[in-house]
Amino acid sequence: MLGPDGKPFGGAIATLTRPVGELTVGLLGVVTPETAVLSSPGPAVTFAPVIDTAREAVASLKQAGADVIIALTHQSFAEDQALARAVPDIDVILGGHEHHPITWYEAGTLMHKSGYDAHYLGRIDLAMEKSMTDRGPKVTVVPGWRMIPNRGVTPDPAVAARVAQYMAKLDQELNQPVGKTATVLDSRRAMVRTQETTMGNLISDAIREALKADVALTNGGGIRGDRLYEAGTTLTRKDILRELPFGNVAVLVELSGADLLAALENGVSQVEHKAGRFPQVSGLRLVYDPGRPAGSRVVRVEIDGKPLERTARYRLATNDYLLKGGDGYASLGKGKVLIDAQAGPLLSTVVMNYIAAQGTVSPRIEGRIVTVK
Repeated sequence: MLGPDGKPFGGAIATLTRPVGELTVGLLGVVTPETAVLSSPGPAVTFAPVIDTAREAVASLKQAGADVIIALTHQSFAEDQALARAVPDIDVILGGHEHHPITWYEAGTLMHKSGYDAHYLGRIDLAMEKSMTDRGPKVTVVPGWRMIPNRGVTPDPAVAARVAQYMAKLDQELNQPVGKTATVLDSRRAMVRTQETTMGNLISDAIREALKADVALTNGGGIRGDRLYEAGTTLTRKDILRELPFGNVAVLVELSGADLLAALENGVSQVEHKAGRFPQVSGLRLVYDPGRPAGSRVVRVEIDGKPLERTARYRLATNDYLLKGGDGYASLGKGKVLIDAQAGPLLSTVVMNYIAAQGTVSPRIEGRIVTVK
């Protein structure tokens, strides 16, 4: 990740070495190039190819005397596997991105991921030995690992007290009821990234109504609560902000049916990877075939009960992140912006107001997104 000057962004350093006894450990970091569409880095930030960057970093570390090399990564498991195969001088890969714990060997490289939200602590112990051979010095690295669950671990008293202090202040503001749900609301990560959900329907219905749009689309990856709310649950401001924590703004764009279709194709293009771009929609019915190649999976789209027309114009309510091309939604930027991020309301506020106006909401699975085989 590089800034305008071609150097690591934000003053970061590309590599680091640390002495450990008589040996030197080298560290490097890489992040998936998809960060460009998974976040909003701005035009001044560029992403160099991961494997080429890693090779250059390893060469630099070797020149600096590194005996053992550890890569800190934030990319998919498959990308870490490719890195291990392509850059065999990396001894250990400590990765992120997946939300479940993984330990794996790939081409002689240990790969270790410790899940998310500190549910696990990963401990890696490296037994390192340097010896002389006919070809010169050789370092043997034998890694060992532990995956330690945090369940039952007593919190640090000082930290727990400080957390409780802040939570008490937040609860005063956020534990205010907004309304109730008469049906189960599902915001589980695996659901909102692969299929129609009641939480997705609630959010997309809210922004469609608020902005008086023909259709609405939001990304499942922006729904973060990862939980079930049972029927009869009283929803609070805290619940909605937990679901929509990013401060996204609801926006309105007029675009062609062809560009809307392209957006929906993008939305289902990585469903097998549970990518955050999966669409949660309102005002339309999407039928797609996940077995087809990405980019040609949409079988049928209906709006107001009629087939989508490529040349027709539709008013789409979405969020500012997607409008800027986030999660691969480049086609939304081709439309005419009617309400931009400066004029639009906060997405979380839109949802709170929608629930409060109804008192009790009852979103259901309606067949808005249908998978065919």
